[in-house]
Amino acid sequence: GADSQKLDPADVDDGESIKVLVNICEGLVRFKPHTTEPEPCLATGWEISSDGLTYTFPLRQGVKFHDGSQLTAKTALFSFHRQMKKTLPDATFAYWDAMFNVVTNVEARGNALVFHLREPHAPLLASLCIPAASIISPNFKDQRIPIGTGPFHFVSWTPNDRIVLERNPDYWDTPPSLARLTYRVIPDNATRLIQLRTGEIQGMDGLDPNDLPVVQADKNLQLLSTPGLNVAYLSFHCDKVPLAARRAIAAAIRKDDLVKAVYQIGRAHV
Repeated sequence: GADSQKLDPADVDDGESIKVLVNICEGLVRFKPHTTEPEPCLATGWEISSDGLTYTFPLRQGVKFHDGSQLTAKTALFSFHRQMKKTLPDATFAYWDAMFNVVTNVEARGNALVFHLREPHAPLLASLCIPAASIISPNFKDQRIPIGTGPFHFVSWTPNDRIVLERNPDYWDTPPSLARLTYRVIPDNATRLIQLRTGEIQGMDGLDPNDLPVVQADKNLQLLSTPGLNVAYLSFHCDKVPLAARRAIAAAIRKDDLVKAVYQIGRAHV
């Protein structure tokens, strides 16, 4: 639907960038398919100290970054220290401040990464599954050219047109079936659907709910659907608006009607 902002997993907060990056970069842990349960990824597992203040992640052996360098505990430190120390003057690293501010230090211990926490923090494993916690090569210099360990490696980026990835021949896990993956920038939902139906593209997202019957009636198309983690909301400056006004506005919004009109019944819940 739009071009990526940049291709630095630690410094993006838009879905279009992340859709590309999740094919290039990986973290210590990841979510099991179709769940929000963490499982090992670049780490073979984890150990949590009895007081909940130390997390130890042994790393996989033989994993290579896309630039050919080896994944080790020392090279993996780069991905976390750059966020803790704010090494890029123009980067915000917003997720680190929001989700990892309980981490006081990350160190290499043998072939393991060790996280030290200020206090016990139950969501840490789940937080480490998000793209901001991806491990990238210490040779990463340009936020437009990512260097990860994932199933695809970066090839090219034509702004407002396309991003091209190719299969990583040295991938440590099950290799992808596709040899090449191209992300096209097509802002209009209707245009994307037309190009899908004519075979100009092979997949799309951002489907308008009103077009669901069209897709379901087309024998050449397959509709893939799964519960999302999206949350839609209105927010207030709580230090300026009286509590009574917020309650009145919330009561006045007919949420069920919005779901029916915008998302369609069964596609969203209040």
